[in-house]
Order: sequence, then structure tokens, then C-alpha cells
Amino acid sequence: KPDDVRNVLRQAYAVEERVDDELIDAILTPGTAEGAARVFLDFISYSGGPLPEDLLEANSDVPVWIGWGEQDPWEPIDQGRKYGDYDCVQRFIPLPGVGHCPQDEKPELVNDLVRQFVADLCPGEYEI
Repeated sequence: KPDDVRNVLRQAYAVEERVDDELIDAILTPGTAEGAARVFLDFISYSGGPLPEDLLEANSDVPVWIGWGEQDPWEPIDQGRKYGDYDCVQRFIPLPGVGHCPQDEKPELVNDLVRQFVADLCPGEYEI
């Protein structure tokens, strides 16, 4: 039900006005596809796939920036800060005023960080 999805997302989003009809539709519409229930159960159970720690260790030569919503109720920022200790993590960036989905809540903030990251990796090749 759309109202149930809206209520769950309002828990995760610090910027509640970003939980709009378009977002609800974007989440619910794929759920009507064949096999969607299995994919959703795999996603929420996270029984397969590598953990973030595994990826950071295995790719220690790949530069990483991590942005984390300061108001994330599901994965608090203190939980995320430990990832900043990995050698490949160049920056751990607390993102003020956002929760679990900063790319949706404040896309301009996240987009600016992505631009800075690319510009740092490719000096002279990319202008902010």
C-alpha cells in the first residue's frame, strides 16, 4: 500500500517533503514485475553479497569517499565512521540535515560531492 511505504520512508528521510508521490510510485511500480517479491526479499535479508568491509579491504587501491547522513535512523553515523579507517577511504563526509537516502533528500549536496571527487581524481580533466 502506498501509505505504508510512505510511512516507512518518512522514518528514513530527514527531509520528509522528499517522500512524495513520485518516489512512492518509483518504489512500488517495479514491485509489480515478475520475480519482484524474490528480489525484494533478497534485498531486505541481505543474505548474499559482500559486506562493505569486504569491499573496502579487497579494493584498497581504489580511492573512496563516503558520505553519510547525520540523521540516518537505520544506520547511525557512528556506525559508518568506522569505514573511514580503511586505507582506501580518502574522506568520510558527514552530511548534515539528511537521513538514510541523502541522494534523494538533498541531491544537490551529493552531486556537488561527486563532482569534487571526480575533479580530485582527474585534475585538469574535469571542471566543477
